[in-house]
Amino acid sequence: MRHFALFVFLAVMTRSVYALEIYHYAPSAYSIEVDLYDEIDFHIGADDPYGLNCCDWYVDNDHQVRHYFSQQYYDEDWWSYEFDEPGDVDIFAYVYNQAGDEEFTYWQVEVVDHAPDINRGSPSSSSVTVTQGETITFEVSATDEDGDLDFFEWYIGSSFQEHNNASGSYDEDDWSYTFNQTGQFQ
Repeated sequence: MRHFALFVFLAVMTRSVYALEIYHYAPSAYSIEVDLYDEIDFHIGADDPYGLNCCDWYVDNDHQVRHYFSQQYYDEDWWSYEFDEPGDVDIFAYVYNQAGDEEFTYWQVEVVDHAPDINRGSPSSSSVTVTQGETITFEVSATDEDGDLDFFEWYIGSSFQEHNNASGSYDEDDWSYTFNQTGQFQ
């Protein structure tokens, strides 16, 4: 008498655990400092054996743009942003695959607005002696590495005297005043 054994093999096909990967290329650091009005290029790469779909770019929680990938399994995406306000900003790149899975990378950006440098032109000294009724012309120049000079304001003590527009990264201004009273002025 012969005995037969029946063996049953059960094969279950499952998808591997979360195959979508995102690569943080540029800027390479996760935390960066930029100057006000700098335009920065952000660059990511992604791969997924099940197929890539798109990349969404965000500034803080505000959606900026969606790019669709042209290559199915590996592709890269670039996006540029000009920082027009000082402060802290988060940039996010969310990548989606064909199955709807998502992965993200981010950058924490500190946007710095540098204070202008002011240089005394004339008179060159911070202390000037004048006679009553004498008119003095004060001259200054200003530089700003952010390129966002806005205006010059002139004061005697805390008393506002004059406002003049400025622009760019370098500008000059002058203001004349006749000292009709005796005393010390700042």
